[in-house]
Amino acid sequence: MTSDHLFVLKTLIDKHTQKDSKPLYTCFVDFRGAFDTVNHTGLFYKLSKIGVGTHFYNIIKSMYSNNILCIKTRNMLTADFRSCIGVRQGDNLSPSLFKMFINDFKSLLDETCDPVLLSNISLNCLLYADDLVLLSESKIGLQTALNKLEIYCENWGLEVNLKKTKSIVFNTSGRIKDA
Repeated sequence: MTSDHLFVLKTLIDKHTQKDSKPLYTCFVDFRGAFDTVNHTGLFYKLSKIGVGTHFYNIIKSMYSNNILCIKTRNMLTADFRSCIGVRQGDNLSPSLFKMFINDFKSLLDETCDPVLLSNISLNCLLYADDLVLLSESKIGLQTALNKLEIYCENWGLEVNLKKTKSIVFNTSGRIKDA
C-alpha cells in the first residue's frame, strides 16, 4: 500500500472509532501468487478495453506472447514451452500490469451496499498493485463485496490466499476485533 492509502485507511479508522459512529468493516485480501496468475489473454483483452495506446499494447503483447521457457532441474533442462500466465517477477512494469488487470474489479463494487464515505466520496476498496482492502459500513456490504470478489477471481483465474486474508471490524469502542 502507498502512504496515501495508509493515510486514507487511518482516517477511516479514526472516523469509525469515534463515539456514535458506524463500525468500519474491512477485509485485507492477499492474492495467492498474484503476479504468477495473470492470464495473458485476459491481460491483452483488458489493456485493449481500457484503451492503452497501440504502441504500448503491441510492446506488451510482444513481450508476453513470444516467451519460450525451460526449467532447470538439478543439472538438466526441461523441453522448451510457452507460458500463457504470469507477469515477470522483478520487472518494474509488473505491478502496473497487475493493477490494469484487476482495476475493473472496482467497478463491480460500485453496486455494493454500504460503501464508506470520506469527504463525500464513496469508497468500497483501496487497491494498489496486488494489495486490496475491501471497505464497508455493514457486515452485509462486506459480504456482498467478498461474494463479488469470489466470482471475479473465478472468472479471471485469480485465487485468494485465505490464510493471509483477514477481516477486521473497527468499532466505536476503539477495540479491534476479528470479523
